[in-house]
Order: sequence, then C-alpha cells, then structure tokens
Amino acid sequence: MLSDGEAKELLSFLTLETRADVKGQATGYILGLTGNRDGCRYLRSKPDFLKALVTLTRDPSIAIVKDCYHALINLSADETLHQPLVKETDLLAILFQNLLDPEYMFADRICTILSNLSRHERTCRDVFSALQEQKIGLDKVVEIFCTEGFNKKASLHYLGPLLSNLTQLPEARHFILDKD
Repeated sequence: MLSDGEAKELLSFLTLETRADVKGQATGYILGLTGNRDGCRYLRSKPDFLKALVTLTRDPSIAIVKDCYHALINLSADETLHQPLVKETDLLAILFQNLLDPEYMFADRICTILSNLSRHERTCRDVFSALQEQKIGLDKVVEIFCTEGFNKKASLHYLGPLLSNLTQLPEARHFILDKD
C-alpha cells in the first residue's frame, strides 16, 4: 500500500479545486484500490480518503463523479467499511438529497450504495435514521419506487432491494405492511 507520505500527496489531489486531469488520475487510482479486499481495508483506516470521495461526487467532471461512485459502491460492498462510510462522512445525506432529484444521472449508483449499506442491521438502522433525519421518510422512497419514469436518466432498480433490506427493522416493516 501507500506510505504515509504518498497517501498525503495523493489526498492533496482529491479536492474540488484540483485540475481535472490530475484529479482524474487520483480518483482512478483510488477506484483501483477499491477493486480488492486489501485496498478496501487500507482505505477503511483512511477516513480522509472516504470524505474526499464523497466530496468529489459533486465535481463538475462526470468521469470523476462516476469513478467516485464506483469506488463507493465497491467500498459499500465490504461490511467492514459500512460504519466508517456512515459515521466518518456525510455520505447518507448527500445520497438521499441526490436520489430525490429526478434528473440526477447517478441515481442508480446511489441506490446500489444504499442497498449495500442496508444489508446488515447495524447500518440498516443508520440508513433508516438518515432517511428520517433528512425529512424524506420511507413513504417518499416508496413513492419514487412506484413512480415509473421518476428519474429520466436512471431506472432505480435497486430501490426494491433497499426497501426489502429496510424491512428487517420492525418500524420499517410495519410501515410497508400498513394497508393505508
């Protein structure tokens, strides 16, 4: 893996202000790290890299945003990274905000990350709490799921698994099963 000096230098390139070509190389390297278990575990101990990835989901370059979301999908697939992703970053707030945008082109990736993070009860509870804290509520997620063509640029297929995962919590299950 990277030495502390190399990690610090790489992190300095993962900002919104960095030139796009340099930032693209840096995000590509991080994406490569997330492609294997050792790389993911390395990043687990580097919350600044996780925060940088989340911040760069707002970058003007579509290629950089795409790499960041792919890296976050890979990271969220590893259960040992769920807590760092949820607790060390403002990931959930950003994901839910963008999910509500019917024009957001990366909504499918957001649904995948949310589905990954909600697989295990501990972070499922965090996802559900964030949903409530953002004043979105489960009813809005169900509405988006049931509205064909809600997002013109995404199919939102992974909203189904997200809703299914949320039903492992009694409060979400009661809401879903409520006939009203």
